[in-house]
Amino acid sequence: MKRFVMILPPSPWLLNDRDQVFTGALYVVSYCQRHPDWEIDVCDLSSLEEKNWYIPVGDMYGITGVTPHFPIIKKIIDKLKEREPHKPVYVGGVHATVLPEHLLQNTKVDGCVRGAGERPMWDLLCGEPPSRIAGICTRETWSEPVQLDVIDTPFPAREKVDYYEYLKPRTYKYLGNLRDANIMTSRGCPYKCCYCASNTLCGGKIQFRSPKNVAAELKHLKEEYDIGMCCFSDDTFILNKERVKEICRLIKDLGVRWYCLTRVDHVDEELFKIMVDAGCMSIAFGLESGSNKVLKAINKNTTVEQAYEALYITKKAGLRVRGQLMVGLPFEENEDIEATKEMIINIREDVDTLGLHIFQPYPGTDAWDNPEKYGLDIDKTTDFNDWHTIGSSTNLRASEEILKRYKYLLSAIAYKNIEHYGAKE
Repeated sequence: MKRFVMILPPSPWLLNDRDQVFTGALYVVSYCQRHPDWEIDVCDLSSLEEKNWYIPVGDMYGITGVTPHFPIIKKIIDKLKEREPHKPVYVGGVHATVLPEHLLQNTKVDGCVRGAGERPMWDLLCGEPPSRIAGICTRETWSEPVQLDVIDTPFPAREKVDYYEYLKPRTYKYLGNLRDANIMTSRGCPYKCCYCASNTLCGGKIQFRSPKNVAAELKHLKEEYDIGMCCFSDDTFILNKERVKEICRLIKDLGVRWYCLTRVDHVDEELFKIMVDAGCMSIAFGLESGSNKVLKAINKNTTVEQAYEALYITKKAGLRVRGQLMVGLPFEENEDIEATKEMIINIREDVDTLGLHIFQPYPGTDAWDNPEKYGLDIDKTTDFNDWHTIGSSTNLRASEEILKRYKYLLSAIAYKNIEHYGAKE
């Protein structure tokens, strides 16, 4: 049998890059494991320094990653091509989907997989030429991203990594010391926030897995890994309320506590009661800013008033709350930072933890595609070294003024005794 090796890169800027596994890549692995002629392996480099990388020999390689991974992906490709110059290497994930030309021009990669990688990788393993496969870009051929019907998709191949290492509570450890897994119950998001690439990745569409499929995966995680907690890591979990109710009905008796992410304009007191009864512990909201001017500028389509109401309703329902804020957003001025500080003061009784991040105009976002619209000046010749927004306050776009604002808001968070997660320094 031939061997395909899927490589998961490290994320050294994070506090711990085994917080969550590359679920998308493990979906591809799971899908391709059915192939009769290929052995599918996973090489997990997370938490490893370059000197400790070991990549098993294969007949074809896949690498995943987001934009800040580009320098690391390039190093991995260089090592593979130096060792085995004629073995094909394909890159998938966010960066390959939104900016394939960058990878093709600046690395020795053979092709980029755009969008859902399951079917394109299957076709490659079947021997189809890349030029005839939807979702594969090469230096000679171009393809738009492809999607996959995920209603009853196979579960990610978690058994291919040391998944117990990923179950240690880290970001959400304030919820308890329980084995903490994650499940994606949908793909995509219908909203068009200027800082998010989801629209480019999924074409503005959202695909839902069936409630039975979601419940079956949670049951599997409970029985196989003895998890006590799980994150439903969809961009916005509460979009289809009837579907959420059905998921709650099916998982209620599993005894697993869980949490999710949603928007402040999707709160529902009645639904929250059902969720709490089914084991929901916490909800995370993208608050972004305390300034309505900034929220409008970034196409968030929510207001500060909606945020206050959402936090109040969520706490009233008995749920814990995590809020996410950003610094350095388009058209942000000192008065907007003061408005965000005022929000931090006003919500101190309604949030349990806050994440403060630095805005970054990633490829695939409207801010990257139309920087003049947001008053931005982006050097698109960058190699994306240190283009992360969490884990460290060092950032290519972080001018002295932005860092000053960042530290100013951090001090406000600390002064109000709100737990913060975000930076190493």
